[in-house]
Amino acid sequence: MNTAIILAAGYSSRMGEFKPLLPLGGVSALGRLIGSIREADISEIIVVSGHMAEKIRSAAQEYSPGITVIYNENFSDGMFSSVKAALLYAKKNSKAKNLLIFPVDSPLISASSIKKVIEASEKSPGNFAIVCFMGKKGHPLLIPHKYIDEILKEKNPAGLRTVTDRHDYSGNLIRVETADEGTVLDMDVRAAYEELKEFDKHGSDISVREIMQKRGQRLYMLRHGSTKQHVGKIFLGQTDVALSDIGRKEAKIAAEIMIEKNILPSSIYSSDLKRTAETADIIAAKIGNCDVIKLPGLREMNLGNWDGRYIDEIKNEFPEEYRRRGLAPLNFKLGFDSENFYDVRYRALKTLRQILKQDNEDIFIVSHRGLIRALLGFIRNIPDEDAWELDVPRCNLIDALL
Repeated sequence: MNTAIILAAGYSSRMGEFKPLLPLGGVSALGRLIGSIREADISEIIVVSGHMAEKIRSAAQEYSPGITVIYNENFSDGMFSSVKAALLYAKKNSKAKNLLIFPVDSPLISASSIKKVIEASEKSPGNFAIVCFMGKKGHPLLIPHKYIDEILKEKNPAGLRTVTDRHDYSGNLIRVETADEGTVLDMDVRAAYEELKEFDKHGSDISVREIMQKRGQRLYMLRHGSTKQHVGKIFLGQTDVALSDIGRKEAKIAAEIMIEKNILPSSIYSSDLKRTAETADIIAAKIGNCDVIKLPGLREMNLGNWDGRYIDEIKNEFPEEYRRRGLAPLNFKLGFDSENFYDVRYRALKTLRQILKQDNEDIFIVSHRGLIRALLGFIRNIPDEDAWELDVPRCNLIDALL
């Protein structure tokens, strides 16, 4: 027996709206999620309410009479408080062997993905299991009943992620790959909600290579020039450092090579960080009649609170985390705001898809080593471990579709 837990307690100050009751495909987000869970043959559902609790109760029971709705009086403390409230209730009242966590922010999870994670758990009982899309973790997360007490005792502000990361590195978390992009889509902000509605109507196509080949488009990528050097080696992700004089010369040489090869884009899409933006500006000025469009979606990997710090300091201060990073470099991430290889790849693909919606000419991107590796690996169908090691010299022009 499995129990589904829907976290529907919070109010989004970033959206200014109550997300669980926002319309999606003729029903509310909450109703849509309940429908998928029922379709996956999960009969026991617990909905955690908080803000506008009575409206949640009424809506939940309208879609599924007899559904259990509990109130989290500490909902303003964040999502982890709702997780704890649900697990405490389940510990006392449910005999389910597994609990599946569904944030109402992600209402387009399909029944097939839910079934897939349950099937994976049945083959490897006693382990956490999570659905992934292209390696990126999504929802739901399956929690074996035996871990309830460990989660309830967790004090780390990162909450549930602290527990799952701990078991991930000890080999007790199963990643269940699915072709369902709905598992990684959420509606944290208004733009994301609009994207959800568009996805619900039309789906999405991640085969950017095929799209561009059909159109006869080329995709060129170029890593920024050399940056100003620090005393020691640092973790350089989204820390905003400027180009060095050498980097500016490298950008001018890259522009000259492009002119020789008659690669003369009318637009350059660039990360908005200084080192990439300046590289793009130098190339555009050299080519002439070329706009630079700076996009946050083309930034380097976010390394959380390690970003911009000396590597030797990190080794001394976080020896265990640094060891974990070495063991699993593609999956490692530190805290809610940081990213790993799969997060960057998905972000890059989403950004490229948006570019392709409005640009039918050859695409020219100036970005960073990590993002270029992730995007190039996907487009050329290179195994992830090999893509992580790709050599991406500074200011070296790459024809991605070759």
